[in-house]
Amino acid sequence: MVSDLYVSGEAGVAFKWYNSPSSTDELAQNTALVNGTYFVERIQLGCVSTRTPVQVTIGTIPTAPTGAAIQTFIEGSSIANLILNQANVVWYATFNDSQNGINPLAAITLLENGVTYYAVIIGTNGCPSLPFAVTVDIFLSNDEFDKEGLKYYPNPVNDILNIDYVESIKFVEVFDLLGKRVKTLNTNNENVQIDLSDLASGTYMIQLKTDSKTQFIKVIKK
Repeated sequence: MVSDLYVSGEAGVAFKWYNSPSSTDELAQNTALVNGTYFVERIQLGCVSTRTPVQVTIGTIPTAPTGAAIQTFIEGSSIANLILNQANVVWYATFNDSQNGINPLAAITLLENGVTYYAVIIGTNGCPSLPFAVTVDIFLSNDEFDKEGLKYYPNPVNDILNIDYVESIKFVEVFDLLGKRVKTLNTNNENVQIDLSDLASGTYMIQLKTDSKTQFIKVIKK
């Protein structure tokens, strides 16, 4: 907008913008800018300068990224685990940061439950796209599983996922990244096999339950 045009000047100096050197209609501050020439005059102590031409070029912005607006992860997941349909996106914690290009989030930044993150694509001219917002839902475990006694393989998996634990696993649930339950299995064994062959390729969260404990694991289906 016209309000984004900038000319330096000391205190007490005002500037007025016009779309021609002879126009008598000052442009409002919220007038949308287009490619072309604008004219600015300087007002100080009641004196008005001649108008100076200013060439304005509007940079095009890329198309915003796309993907799932709500994504589900296990504890310990990071920005790098967020999934969009495009590569090379940059993530920010706020809408304003995403549009001003400040405080980008590092790939190792841990995700927080219920927080919304903003992704943009940076164009070749350095302009960011409008942001795509993703709200994160974190599956919380009670962390009572004996991590040394838990094994699951292969990961990534083509079809059968093997899960071994030092206690009997009573119940297994499989969730996609949107938090939708896509498979369940009742069992009562320390060694469990889950057939994932009918699921689409992607990342899944698997909830394991014993008589008293709950644990989530993350598995990639090829």
